[in-house]
Amino acid sequence: MSIAKVEPLLTTRSVSGPFDYRLPEAMSEVEVGSVLVVPFGRRRVVGVVVGLADRSDLPQDRLAEPLEALEAGVPPELVALGRWVGEEYCSTTARGLGLVLPPGVGTGAEARRVRPLVELEVEATEKGLEAISLGDRLGLRQRAVLRALAAGPKAARQLAASAGSDRATLRRLEARGLIATREVERLRRWGQFERASS
Repeated sequence: MSIAKVEPLLTTRSVSGPFDYRLPEAMSEVEVGSVLVVPFGRRRVVGVVVGLADRSDLPQDRLAEPLEALEAGVPPELVALGRWVGEEYCSTTARGLGLVLPPGVGTGAEARRVRPLVELEVEATEKGLEAISLGDRLGLRQRAVLRALAAGPKAARQLAASAGSDRATLRRLEARGLIATREVERLRRWGQFERASS
């Protein structure tokens, strides 16, 4: 069992975390710095993961699970900085963390929510794979996309980088029944975030 120690982003001084939450298997990539929406009493609040553990002092059946993981987040070093700021300047941990989080996350239960990261995943259909082998009439980009998908499904952003595709190309292929697309919610790890941002 994996436990996330979550600091709720609440401005009240009477709330002193972190609080333990049981991580479901679907959130196995949550790490220090991830931002979660968690049940807190009767409310849903945004919180930052400030630590991970293998066990909790509370019984497992008393631990709630996070409701969702958000795209927003910070590296562990900034979590440490935010916690230090809260202590050093006689404020709260939540206020310190609020200073290092991306704009739009903020503090407080009513803070504007950041959407989960949703990627468009693309997969070649059987008809699409046959189109390559049968030499069907395809544009250069269309052929490049189908060849790239021969190895398996890929994110649309990967196809843009490797095959030079754009949304128009994907729409044309989908209209011909050569590919299928679907939205997939993913939790971005920090290594991926840094590569995507550079």
